[in-house]
Amino acid sequence: MNSVTLRIVILLVLFRINVDGQVVDSKYPTCDKSLLIGGTVSTSLSINKSNNSATTIVLVPNIVHFFSSGIGLGLNLNYTLLSVQGSSVVQRAIGPRFMLAFGDEKNRVYPYFGADVNYLNLQVNKNNKSGSLISLYIGILETLNINVAIPIQLSITYMGIENSGVTTFSMSAGFVGFFYR
Repeated sequence: MNSVTLRIVILLVLFRINVDGQVVDSKYPTCDKSLLIGGTVSTSLSINKSNNSATTIVLVPNIVHFFSSGIGLGLNLNYTLLSVQGSSVVQRAIGPRFMLAFGDEKNRVYPYFGADVNYLNLQVNKNNKSGSLISLYIGILETLNINVAIPIQLSITYMGIENSGVTTFSMSAGFVGFFYR
């Protein structure tokens, strides 16, 4: 399967094109038994007074099952790549995600907040360390249609490794698809 065909298949699945054009009235993005699959991405470039630069790319795919209207549990992954003057840091994390969203079938924008508690593996120049990555976030899901939304969120994240910790504030955006049973 070539990449163009794969992209078309993914778009058809995400948009769930309905031949007869009817949408079930009781279905909306955060309803009971809906499934969110997607994630966010953020990037930054930092330059200090000595012209030393650091580039960061963060990818956070996740899946959330809404087992009750607006209340969801799922799985969160986190992949961060940090490059500082030829040195690299790779961060991988996995753990549960809790999400509480507000709204019903009349809404186009769904405010939400939640938390992730992740096991963390940090690789600094081929040396591995483990720890925890805990995030609290607040955001909105801007729906494009019943199956697609753009999440925009603010996060505060604490990374604890051995006897030290770092707190990070970030803003990210992404793309999610919703599936219904």
